[in-house]
Amino acid sequence: MCWFPTAAIGGSEPTRPELLAIKKTKCLYRHNHRMYRQLQKGFTLLEVLVVIILTGLISTLLLQAIGFSLATYERSHNFQQRYQKEVLAFGWMRDSVENMMASDEPAFVFEGHSNELKGFSLAPMLSVSGSIVNARWSLQTRGDRQNLLYEENGGRPMLVYSFANTGARFKYRGINTAWRDQWLPEQPGILPWRIKLEVDGAADERDILMATKVRRMPRWDYRTFL
Repeated sequence: MCWFPTAAIGGSEPTRPELLAIKKTKCLYRHNHRMYRQLQKGFTLLEVLVVIILTGLISTLLLQAIGFSLATYERSHNFQQRYQKEVLAFGWMRDSVENMMASDEPAFVFEGHSNELKGFSLAPMLSVSGSIVNARWSLQTRGDRQNLLYEENGGRPMLVYSFANTGARFKYRGINTAWRDQWLPEQPGILPWRIKLEVDGAADERDILMATKVRRMPRWDYRTFL
């Protein structure tokens, strides 16, 4: 309800129509003033724009952080898989080569070349543990990759590891000799003292060393002197 004093205007009492007009004007003014104050309680256009910009910036930063976390997780996961694969592959090769036996019999003699080595080992990968197997490790080039293959008892070669853009080779060393690409012992049947898989490449460069742990010299018996 709008109320206003009925004071005299210009010393004379206002007429009824004038009073109604003044009352209506004051009521409209107060109504519009209340509506304006209610509208002032909301957000202005500038405030809404500021909120939108801040929300966009925060969303962008969150997306970048999530993307960085996912990329880091993927890199660490790939590295872990590669490391586990390397540990298994080179662990198998070390066990097989380090447990090879020396023999002067032509069928059991150790042979070592730059791209392959073979001999009889007490550490099989595919057969029953502890059995003697004819183990052959070889390097095969396929395109821009070099594969490390394992073959047991003349069976099908098995892919153990693959090097990218490398020049891998086997090298051999005796106790009193330097590293060389082919094993030519002073006496037939003698095993090398050290065996090395040398890997040269921009992406992967390392030396995988192996030492023969079983007897290096063939076991002589009376048949040798007959």
